[in-house]
Amino acid sequence: MPLYPTPENFRAEMGRHGLSRAAVTDLIGMNPNLLSMYTSGIRPLTEWAAHNIGWAINMTTGQRIFDIDMEQGPRRPPRSSGRPRGPHKNRRRHPIRFGR
Repeated sequence: MPLYPTPENFRAEMGRHGLSRAAVTDLIGMNPNLLSMYTSGIRPLTEWAAHNIGWAINMTTGQRIFDIDMEQGPRRPPRSSGRPRGPHKNRRRHPIRFGR
């Protein structure tokens, strides 16, 4: 019976099969530190992240451990709807000059 993708199950199966963070993250293009944040519970596990981590563990072990659709492959994260991350418009363009 396949497992449900949760942070606890991810940690348990990675330890049971001796998988490193690099082995899992190389398949899905994820930063190993981000994987640690998802599996430790620091970041909430989203649907796409759970699918990608479960897919990578299933692929590296060759078994169907987690109940996910293997035909889809890794998913892309949804686009952010937050504010743009560019430079701030009110930032000074010149260094502060002393002695004026």
